[in-house]
Amino acid sequence: KVLSAGGLVQSRQGSGLYVTGEASTFAQGTIDLSMTVDPEHILSLFEFREANETRVAQLAAERATPRHLKLLKEAVKGSRNAATDEDPVLFRSSDEAFHQTLADAAQNPFFYAAIGSILRMQNLAIDTAAGRTPGSMQLAAEQHLQILEAVRDADSDAARTAMQEHLATTRENYRQEMRRALEKL
Repeated sequence: KVLSAGGLVQSRQGSGLYVTGEASTFAQGTIDLSMTVDPEHILSLFEFREANETRVAQLAAERATPRHLKLLKEAVKGSRNAATDEDPVLFRSSDEAFHQTLADAAQNPFFYAAIGSILRMQNLAIDTAAGRTPGSMQLAAEQHLQILEAVRDADSDAARTAMQEHLATTRENYRQEMRRALEKL
């Protein structure tokens, strides 16, 4: 009943239960509704993101399909183009597509829902730090490529390490932006 209510399985009378392949909305709702996200919570959100996304990268390296690899490659291309054009709006869109596709490649609906929630909360709480720190979009795009290559090579340890480095860089860019903002006050 819980899986059916969450949209994960569909009951067919006289035939049984079938997996729907849909992302779970009940896990997502719990995360979205349980926390308010304000600047004081952002570093905690980064910790939560790192705990989830490093595991997602590992699982994606083990489970990604050719379709996932194609979508990841397109997202990397989009983030590289956005970095070249210095377009933070396009970069954010490509970045979200990259991270959400990785979560989909992990083939775990709870991670997929959690990553979606994390990205929404982070975007609500902060105006993207990417693009403000000189060279940050280019570096993030290159880190996306490193993650993609590790996933493509089915190297789960390299995927985890590359994601950890990527998120550490993103967190540090956020800290630098907050310092700059405080200095202007």
